[in-house]
Amino acid sequence: MLAVLLWSVSEGVASFAVGDRMGVAGPMTCVELVAALTVELERDPVDADWALRLVGMTVDGLRDIAHQGDTASWGLFAAAPGLERLPVTWATLVAGVIGHHARIWTGDAPPWCDIAPLPTPWAPWRPGRVPRRPIKGLRDLNVLLDASWFETV
Repeated sequence: MLAVLLWSVSEGVASFAVGDRMGVAGPMTCVELVAALTVELERDPVDADWALRLVGMTVDGLRDIAHQGDTASWGLFAAAPGLERLPVTWATLVAGVIGHHARIWTGDAPPWCDIAPLPTPWAPWRPGRVPRRPIKGLRDLNVLLDASWFETV
């Protein structure tokens, strides 16, 4: 599965998120998200646009699984993703975003979403710009990301 994921990211194609991944169809899991982000951030650590789109696609998958009430898929989707492979800023963003949305849609979040806040505020996109509608769960972690971003992915 990882070989397909790496190839897809290196080609700039998000087919792994919605297509057939060695016989497994459906949304990208959190494990796959961290693998894709690891590759993307190594390729271009400055341009956060594609990395944020990957997070957005994963949030979309989370919403779909939560609304379907599919507990088997939820367990696979929300398995601990190995956040230690990411820079601490992105690990905090992933844990915060998934935790925030999981709490809204299911009432609970995977244990790995409980993460310490960053020591200083960080914005993945347009550093220094304060979001108009910061996501509370992320703001508490010192990650500055506007809620409207997930409305437009």
